[in-house]
Amino acid sequence: MVLEGVICGRMKTLLFCSLAMLTCSLPGCVVEPFPTGPGYAPPPVLMPLTLNDRSTQYVGRVDEALRRARLEPVYRGSADMRLEISIDEGPVNVDTTLRLVDRGRVVAFGQARASGPLLIQRERVVQDSFYRALAQFESQLNRSYPYP
Repeated sequence: MVLEGVICGRMKTLLFCSLAMLTCSLPGCVVEPFPTGPGYAPPPVLMPLTLNDRSTQYVGRVDEALRRARLEPVYRGSADMRLEISIDEGPVNVDTTLRLVDRGRVVAFGQARASGPLLIQRERVVQDSFYRALAQFESQLNRSYPYP
């Protein structure tokens, strides 16, 4: 009976020590998407300068999505990452492609197709294609970090 009490007491001590060590190590497991604080500069993303009319109309929305992901869109200079955006309109379909490339590696990608008649509610078809591609692109942006 006494032996059981000693073993039980040692198990409680071992369990308590294990939980204490686990509790101390948990804050180290939390990872922020990007470092923050003084002296931190968000990674720059080179934005495309030559776009067709439709892409020019929507590139501001992609700029906002990049900023929400703690990236810094730049329109001049150099950057390791660059954005590729394409909105192609055919007679029936509108295809939107968004791609964030870092030194040849695709970090985030969004693509969507919407269909509709050429003259009736064409703007709505373009919006549908763009916003679906943007949602896919943004979800991948949020999963891509912490960035190596």
